[in-house]
Parts: sequence; structure tokens; C-alpha cells
Amino acid sequence: MRKNLQQRKAELERQKISIMGKEKALKETERRERTKKLIEMGGLISKAGIDTLDTNALYGALLSIKEKNKQGRDPRGVESKRRQCLCKGRKRRGRGAACCSV
Repeated sequence: MRKNLQQRKAELERQKISIMGKEKALKETERRERTKKLIEMGGLISKAGIDTLDTNALYGALLSIKEKNKQGRDPRGVESKRRQCLCKGRKRRGRGAACCSV
């Protein structure tokens, strides 16, 4: 009986170590994904040409966008502007005018 309990305890300890390893790997993956997203957002801010703004002004502008989105304002104007910007970027890179058919 004593040996059986010790074996069970050892097995549970191995499982615990395995779970801890998986948890660590999952946290690392989540950290990488978050970092990638933050880098992409920074790239968009730079691409929009607002990376030279004071951080407080930029934060205020982002909060304003968030508030407008919450209020359910018509996003079609924003979508249209986004398409125009993407098309300009693609034309500059030689991808042609077909990009505007989105």
C-alpha cells in the first residue's frame, strides 16, 4: 500500500511538471503574439504618418476613435479612406489599379 501511494505521488509530480512546461510554452506563445500585434500597430501608426505626434496627443486620438466606434458611428467613411490608402500604397509598389475593387 505504501509503495502504491509513493508511485501515485511520483506520477502526479511528473504530470505537474509536464503541465508547468506546457503552461510556460503557452505563455511564451501568447507573449510573442502580443508583441507581433504591437509591432504591427506601431507600423500602422508610422504608415499613417502620426508617429511624430506627442504620445499624449496620439493616445487622445486613439481614445477618440474608440469612442466613435462605441457610439456606432457610420464606419463607411473610415473604410473608404482605408481602401484609398491601401490602393495608393499598392500602386506605388506596382501592383496596379485592381486593388481598388475590394
